This record gives sequence, C-alpha cells and structure tokens, in this order.
Amino acid sequence: MDIKNTSGGVGHAIIASVLWGILPLYWNLIDHIPSTQILAHRIVWSLIFMSLLLLFNKRLPDLKKTVCNAIDIKFILMASVFITANWGLYIWAVNNNRILETSLGYYILPLISIMFGMFFFKEKLDAYQKISLIFAFVGVIILVAKYGTIPWVSLLLAITFAFYSVLKKMIKIDSIIGLVLETGFIAPIALIYIIANQLSGSGVLGHISITQTLLLLGSGIATAGPLLFHSLATKKISLSTLGFTQYISPSLSLLIGIFVNHEPFTTTHLVSFCFVWCGLVIYSVSQLNSIKKKNSRQTSIYDSSL
Repeated sequence: MDIKNTSGGVGHAIIASVLWGILPLYWNLIDHIPSTQILAHRIVWSLIFMSLLLLFNKRLPDLKKTVCNAIDIKFILMASVFITANWGLYIWAVNNNRILETSLGYYILPLISIMFGMFFFKEKLDAYQKISLIFAFVGVIILVAKYGTIPWVSLLLAITFAFYSVLKKMIKIDSIIGLVLETGFIAPIALIYIIANQLSGSGVLGHISITQTLLLLGSGIATAGPLLFHSLATKKISLSTLGFTQYISPSLSLLIGIFVNHEPFTTTHLVSFCFVWCGLVIYSVSQLNSIKKKNSRQTSIYDSSL
C-alpha cells in the first residue's frame, strides 16, 4: 500500500473521528426536537447536500454507470441498511436514557473493526499492534465489567457500523457517488415521515426559530461530512488502522460529557481511558516504525539504482 496514500487515508480517518467526536455539541443545540424527526431530516438533507456536491463535481455520468452495476448496488443497499440501523438504534438508545451504552458502543467499535479486518480481508497485525490491541481490549473490558451485564445496545451499535465499514471497503466506487446512493435508498421513507408529521401538525418546520431551522437543515452537512471522510479513508487504509483511529471519537465525546455536560467521570472511566490511550500510543509507534522502514527501503533501492 502506497505510503502517501496511506497517510492521506489516516488523515481522512482522523478528521472523520474528530467530527463525530464533537458532533454532540451540534445536537445539543437542537436537543428539544424529537430525535426521530432529527434522524429523518439528517437523511433527507444529507442526500440534498451530497447531490449538490455530485453536480458541482460533474459526476452525474458516473452515477448513471454505477446504478447499472448490480453488484455495487447490492453492496450499497446493504451499507444503507446498516448505517440506517445504526442511526436508528442510536436515537432509540438516547430516547430511552441509555446514553452510556452508546458511548461504550463506540469504544467497542474499533475492536470489532480490527477483528473484521483480520477476518474479511486477512489483515495481519505486527507485535506492536497486537500489544496495543490487548491494551485497548482491557480498557473496553473494564467498562463492560462496570455494567455487570452484556451491553447489547453497545454491541449492536458497534457491529452495525463495523459491517458498514466492511461494505464500504468492498465497494470500488467514488465516495461521493456511494453516499448519494446510500442516502438515496432511505431518503424516500424519511421524506414520507417528515411530510406525515407536518400534515398531522406534529412536524417542527414552521414551529421553531430561524436559527433552529437552519441548524436542522445543516444536519445534512453535519451527517454527510464525517461519512464522506470515513468513506475516503476506507478506500486507502486497512480496517485495522481505521479501527485504532476510531477511539478518537468516543474519547472526544467523553471529554465533552465531562467538561460541557458535566457528566460524572469515575475512577473506572479513568483507568479504562488510560488503557485505551496507551494502546493508541503503542500503535502510533508501530505505524511510525513501519513508515521509517518503508522510507529506508525505498531510499536503499534509489541509491542502488544510481
């Protein structure tokens, strides 16, 4: 895998994780709007945003070619189902006061991604990566042990998004086109739901301030932006590497919960947090060593050719 390409992929993965990590700050601004309506608007406005991006980049002919490819369409449809299930489960969990389980789910996600990478794509881990995985696994187990029961919501959140990542890696099409089709498959249902709510008088459009309306419409960019960077990353890096960058998101969310929402940060959280970040440091060292070795090898080849 090309070093420059890999570095770009890691950069995209980090941007996606950072955006997802700070996204709770955005949702806090419209938290009085029913979660199901936020979800529906996220889907519809994501489609509109991605479609405009597609037209701006003059990619409509490529979209038509992709639609004619039955295999790609099958994978895109499956990816659409998994990401919708992930969003829906997240909304349900928040509405049922199971926010801690959603946070745990995104700590489990990188582990699932790494395991899926090894299973579906035969990705190999070196000694450093194996040690870092053990540290991260222990950190997650500490959080799981605190619940005392198997956190099904957390596991399902992690598994649905991990499968989504696997499918995105299998789809050999442009990221923008993929996201247009993914949101396009579920947008009709979301649009019908929005219209039904508006007709019944329970819809929020027309009953909230201009600022709130703009924030709701902007949810499309807030949703599609991280997904676009995530999609770009899956094309350039292994799921194992992607998995480790995904610890950034729940860590940022945890910091927001502590310092913005003033949620309790226990000793258990601190110990778990330290294990996870130790794993990330060890993994970062392995990546730096790998890059140095590849650069050294390329330099040797260049020198020998002179």
